Amino acid sequence: MIIFYISLSNRSAIHLSSILSLLDMSSSIGNRELVRLKFLKPFTTSVEKTSLSSHLSENQVLVKTKFSGISTGTELLFYRGLVPESLEADALFSREPVSYPISYGYSVVGTVVEVGSQVDPHIYNRRVFCFSPHQSYVTSQVDQVILIPDDIEFEDAIFLPWMETAICLAHDGAPLIGDCAVVFGQGVVGLLLAALLCSFPLTSLNIVEKGAYRLEVSRSFVKNAQFYSPTQVEESGFLLGENNKEGQKADVTFEVSGSAEALNQAIMCTRYDGRVVIGSWFAKQNISLPAIGGYFHRNHLTFISSQVSFIPPHLSGRWDKQRRFAVAWNHIRQLQPSQLISKIVKIDESCAIYKQIDADPDSAVQILFSYD
Repeated sequence: MIIFYISLSNRSAIHLSSILSLLDMSSSIGNRELVRLKFLKPFTTSVEKTSLSSHLSENQVLVKTKFSGISTGTELLFYRGLVPESLEADALFSREPVSYPISYGYSVVGTVVEVGSQVDPHIYNRRVFCFSPHQSYVTSQVDQVILIPDDIEFEDAIFLPWMETAICLAHDGAPLIGDCAVVFGQGVVGLLLAALLCSFPLTSLNIVEKGAYRLEVSRSFVKNAQFYSPTQVEESGFLLGENNKEGQKADVTFEVSGSAEALNQAIMCTRYDGRVVIGSWFAKQNISLPAIGGYFHRNHLTFISSQVSFIPPHLSGRWDKQRRFAVAWNHIRQLQPSQLISKIVKIDESCAIYKQIDADPDSAVQILFSYD
């Protein structure tokens, strides 16, 4: 068999098959089926199938999706109709106000199968991560896709946005040597955050989760922590930690449960002058926080709003998104979060999946949609 190579602008040679696929950048990327999940209205989803018929612009790439991951907390807000209409769905891929029907999701991994005329051809056939709704193909500006390191599998790479969020929460909470910390909620972000905090020299790390299944997963995934149900938190008088012998509460608490009850407990578990880091997005939910009325006010607590879309102002002089993503990849290598995947189902089964997690959010930790 004869293999031809051709040199492009003094770059290293690439295989002729790659060149042939790049020769006509202005041609249609049609004859491919676009399968896309849509939230039609509250509590109603559908899977649409159309022909992908647009053209790539010179700086775009076409990505064939391998997996997309459900962000259970956020996507249930869309499913239940609890997202404010005036809010942008996500500045990374849409600046349109939220209105149904809408496509949503933000974690996709796949392979580049077409590139625009001004795109470095070496990205062809590379594995990438995209911030995109659930769909079988993603058309993206080349500078908006993130190359997946060669030593990281698709099933681990899909956790990139949640690992970045966990790192952001840890940065915002800034635990000190000897602090007592509590994490409320053991969804994916809570699990990753707790695993990261295991490497901090804390006096104690405490986990609070109401779901029996998620608490069981946490006991397996998170090392060197104490585990509690919300009932046990109440019964302890909000004093947690194996080494917490002096009746002192936590220095820093992290609320990533999406539950107002958990946020209220987080406030009550935080000691005088402590920090409460809020990672949940409550959207249009009406929440009640009785602890605000007395305990919070008298104990000089600090509320910290943690949100991953941007670098916090106090870190922006030294950190940028690229640095944070690099740290996230390193921790993905170490923690191998693919072990948190509860199931992988075909995108055609997605409507039943949303009904399942709406009825029982504790029934799974991480669900992926496949497109093969």
